[in-house]
Amino acid sequence: MCLFFCAYPTLEMATPTRQAWHGKPFSLITATPYLRYFSALPAGQDAVRVARLMALTHNTVFRALNSVYVQADAVDPLNIRDVVSFTSFATFAIDFLENHHQCEELVFFPMLEAKAGVPGLMGNNVEQHRAFDLPLGALRNYLDSARRGRTALDAASLRDRIDALAPALECHLHDEIPSILAAGTRMSDEAMSACYKALHDEAEGTTDMFKCVLCCLKA
Repeated sequence: MCLFFCAYPTLEMATPTRQAWHGKPFSLITATPYLRYFSALPAGQDAVRVARLMALTHNTVFRALNSVYVQADAVDPLNIRDVVSFTSFATFAIDFLENHHQCEELVFFPMLEAKAGVPGLMGNNVEQHRAFDLPLGALRNYLDSARRGRTALDAASLRDRIDALAPALECHLHDEIPSILAAGTRMSDEAMSACYKALHDEAEGTTDMFKCVLCCLKA
């Protein structure tokens, strides 16, 4: 998927400190709880690796949006160059998130259901996507209007839109980790590997993940 994600495929993530991470409004995923809730999964089962990679992907989104949230006050709304740069970064984070979910719905989730032999297994996760379509669209529209100079960038208004998005998006991105682990209990290691490879290939062909990760690591 990208160098950062693949360099650490088997590590449980350390608990973040307030100094190391922006912790609002999104709380980072700090563990993939297979030992607690899915102890029947062998440590080497690929569902564990995939869950950890997915947690890292989701935390990339959280870090980007948290950075937008906390840095908004530092952007001078009269400085056109800074407004364009800031809103472009925020919009890229949204692009990355939307592409990630499209790849899941088109490729990853259907393959998981087919390999597990359980139609609708990932249906709740798709429903959770729909739960934040409207607030995500509202955030995108606001950023687009500010970037084009149609609306003056206002930190409070921007944060209001992120706050409206946060509950449903955070719930979904956290919930998806145990969903992947649960799917792993219904299929072979090879089947899970094939599902993730299909997701990886689709994502690589449709978005610039490396650019997003570099941006978010600097956020």
